[in-house]
Amino acid sequence: MGDTPWGERETIVLEISKTVRGNPAISCMLAIDVVIAAILIYFKFKAHPANVEYMHLLVTYHFGFMKRALVGTVVSFFAQKVPIYFVYVIGLTVWLLTLVLYVALFFRSLGCHKDRALLFAFIVGSPFFFKNFLFSVGYFDVYGCAFAILALLVPVNAAYPLIMTVGCAILLLIHPLHQFIYIPTIGFIFIVRYYLLSQVTLFRILLGAAAMTLTLAIFMVVLLANAPVPPETLFYYMASRALDPFEAGLLRIGTPMLETK
Repeated sequence: MGDTPWGERETIVLEISKTVRGNPAISCMLAIDVVIAAILIYFKFKAHPANVEYMHLLVTYHFGFMKRALVGTVVSFFAQKVPIYFVYVIGLTVWLLTLVLYVALFFRSLGCHKDRALLFAFIVGSPFFFKNFLFSVGYFDVYGCAFAILALLVPVNAAYPLIMTVGCAILLLIHPLHQFIYIPTIGFIFIVRYYLLSQVTLFRILLGAAAMTLTLAIFMVVLLANAPVPPETLFYYMASRALDPFEAGLLRIGTPMLETK
């Protein structure tokens, strides 16, 4: 995958714009995608209350180390009281960041030719990619997608194993299920870029083995994380941080409540 100098990015944007404007099929596909995205957002607001997503922003490490509390802890650094619209603000920001990363990856890898732009419009408009993330805005799977794309964008140098390990650790702290969803993909990207497309040395092999071992160790620590706090205490703490009501009946499926004592 070739690298595009930052000095050429303005030219690339202009070429992309020219290609889209000069092809009615691409323009039509992208316009339809925008309309569908707006419908999905409207449906998300009206027909799918973000109760579970909201509760994840209310949980922190206040009582000790527990699963899925990293995002809520980061939010608590900026706001002690959390409104429900934070779910959409944070979710849409991460979604847009992921889309920008994908656009950069796609055109850096495949160029700005007309046939590539048609493929781009088809992939971006797929219901299994960004539209899916848009409908599930507020959930944590998009974080894994964003980092997987970043794993393809960052240069392969001495810091690459460290960047991948730290990123995977953050994903596990966000949600341990990333170990089975996106971390295998990131691991595959790491193997291809760090070993198959570069010179393999004993040092690189040992460094990669250490990175994978550390990632698995972090996963086990997160999996066993179980802050000794009664469910009622955790509920009242979450309620004290909430500016909007949430359904208490969803606590046992939406938060780490089942794993508390």
